[in-house]
Amino acid sequence: MLLKRFQPKGNKKVGTMDMKNPLVVDSKEPLSKVMETMIKTGLPVAVTENGKYAGMIDDRHLSFGIRHPEGTHAGVVMVNAPTVDISESNNVEMLIKKFLAGRFKGLAVVDGKGRVQGLITKADLIKELIVRRMIPNVSVSAVMVTPVYTVDINERIGTVKSLMKELKTRRLIAVDNGKVKGVISTFDFLLLLEKPRPGKDTQFKTTINSGNSIQISQLIRGTSVMVGAADMLPKVASEIARNNSAYAVVVDRDNQPIGIIPSIDLLKLVLKLSVETPSVFVSGLEGEDLFYYDDAKNVLAKAVSKFSQSFRVDHMDVRVKKGKSSYAIHAKVSVDGNALNIQAEAHEVMEGFIALVNEFESILRKMKSKRKNKNSSHHIMLEEGEYV
Repeated sequence: MLLKRFQPKGNKKVGTMDMKNPLVVDSKEPLSKVMETMIKTGLPVAVTENGKYAGMIDDRHLSFGIRHPEGTHAGVVMVNAPTVDISESNNVEMLIKKFLAGRFKGLAVVDGKGRVQGLITKADLIKELIVRRMIPNVSVSAVMVTPVYTVDINERIGTVKSLMKELKTRRLIAVDNGKVKGVISTFDFLLLLEKPRPGKDTQFKTTINSGNSIQISQLIRGTSVMVGAADMLPKVASEIARNNSAYAVVVDRDNQPIGIIPSIDLLKLVLKLSVETPSVFVSGLEGEDLFYYDDAKNVLAKAVSKFSQSFRVDHMDVRVKKGKSSYAIHAKVSVDGNALNIQAEAHEVMEGFIALVNEFESILRKMKSKRKNKNSSHHIMLEEGEYV
């Protein structure tokens, strides 16, 4: 039987921060019940073994290859997401880093015995950042992400899935004659539960053909957070937190999309402003790969520090994507105000980070050499000029 705390009622305080009553399920519970609860609440679920925290499930961890969720245990799909000790839950910088480690929707708060006491979501953290006035008072236009990917509101599910895969995105803005009508995301696909005949297991609709007859307009839930380019970021953060949304869509006067503000970018920006040294963000590590998070950060930070006397490296944003047999690692680095894009691929995750660092150092050595040669040429011209 599911634990009594499975259905949350209200919030409770941990220090000064709101903390939700946790959604908790035993690792042996059928995945179908977890999915039903996630659809109703929109919240991730903490998984326990023998009463102690074991992992986390959110919609990103549910594979559409699972054909029999009724016969699949929750422990099979859970990931080893970081936890928050109840004594350190007021350390917002630490919380931001843990959220960024795997782009999690929520983190389980545990006591000294490993028992789940609560859940802190990104919305809870953003609310706390607003209270502490840590959200910079800048306009949306200064930080919004462009371009935006759109899809017609009447498009079929199969086409949308293919488009998401092609664009490597988890959400698309649904439009009608160019105007925003909502956002379709992979979470919405959880609603595609086939109701079986008596005696048959509940199944995911896993193939594109099974969804071709359904328009995305039937899956979009509620309204999206929409803001203007001139709006200030604290106001936008407040709307994102109030609606427990993963993003805000930026629209023009005609309600046409021109950008997007992901909630994860709010956390990155706050962390960047809260530290004096160049910021290094690493995201995309999941499961056992999270073991390498600290080592990866140290390797990257060391490389950034190595060139700190020659270049102004403001931040490094690294994203890891695990394929079938290799890891693709992409980094965006700000060097002297210019954006560098660096990529590496390897069969082992740390090999990928080392390859990325080697490429980064190679590029900066070339930039340094080019700058040195340019300065040398400049000095020679001055010396020749003196004798003319």
